[in-house]
Amino acid sequence: MDNLPNNITSELIVAFLNGKSTDEETRIIQSWIELSDENKRFVEDISTIWSESNMLNPAPIAVDADLAWGKLSSRINTTDHKTIDFSTRKSSNTINKILLRVAAVLIPAIVVSYLFFFQNKDVKQIVFATTTKTLEKQLADGSTIKLNANSKLIYPEQFKGNTREVNLQGEAFFEIAANKENPFIIHSNEANIRVVGTSFNVKSNSEYTEVFVKTGKVQLYGVDSISNDTSLVDLLPGEKGIYNFKTKKAYKQELPSENDLFWISKTLIFNKTTLSDVVETLETSYNVQIELKNTKLKDLKLSASFKQQSIENVLNIIATSLNIRVSKTNSIYEIDGEGN
Repeated sequence: MDNLPNNITSELIVAFLNGKSTDEETRIIQSWIELSDENKRFVEDISTIWSESNMLNPAPIAVDADLAWGKLSSRINTTDHKTIDFSTRKSSNTINKILLRVAAVLIPAIVVSYLFFFQNKDVKQIVFATTTKTLEKQLADGSTIKLNANSKLIYPEQFKGNTREVNLQGEAFFEIAANKENPFIIHSNEANIRVVGTSFNVKSNSEYTEVFVKTGKVQLYGVDSISNDTSLVDLLPGEKGIYNFKTKKAYKQELPSENDLFWISKTLIFNKTTLSDVVETLETSYNVQIELKNTKLKDLKLSASFKQQSIENVLNIIATSLNIRVSKTNSIYEIDGEGN
């Protein structure tokens, strides 16, 4: 595509924002974003077009497609874009043309909801997204959200009405400012989380949304779009709830652990935990692959705590404690030996 690097296209950026890009494509986009603030702002512009329209689900309305496209084009063309540098300086008109092409990728699927959103002048939505680093944001109500890597939060500039509602993709830790009159509601894929004032972690993927409560009380629920049945669980401190998108059911997980907060605390605590569960936790926490070569080791018990430790140090300590061997083949850590 003209005016973008050969390996970056507007279609690829849309796929990245929609979670449809491959691991390699995601790496390419993330690297390009981090090259400059201009690149980041450009992707944020595209993200706004996609995210703001995608998060809404207005009732179907009659629409003149030509008129709708004309309004959308007019709005983008009149937006004040700064000059962006993709290796050489480009004009604002060039950027507008690129954004129009990006919007064209999404037309007609989003045009109605996009116009619906911008016609509501009382609401201004903000897209807060991360790539490889975690970031923190304080909302207008005083609530604080720490966003994990590769995640996105969509929230209003000012909360209005009887509820405070945001949309989350990925993972975030919430510390919600108490307000009994205006509950805080998080929409995460098909799941919803309702609170008044509390702190908790939310993690969502294509299969489920899970919530671990640090303080206060949280309601995790979802509504089956076919039967209209609501599945809900109340969660207290130390409890973890999961909403399964396939079964449309919310339930509590047995024996939850604060290790779910590793991405924030950088601390892991194991108390007579089986080695198989330890391996699962390490894989998730450090984003690595670990293989138990001797399956007889899976029931070994580990009691230990690790703070601010690399995966190599953790595995070496475990190996010494349990009399096992740890080696690495390519990118896979392998555990073998006789064990205690």
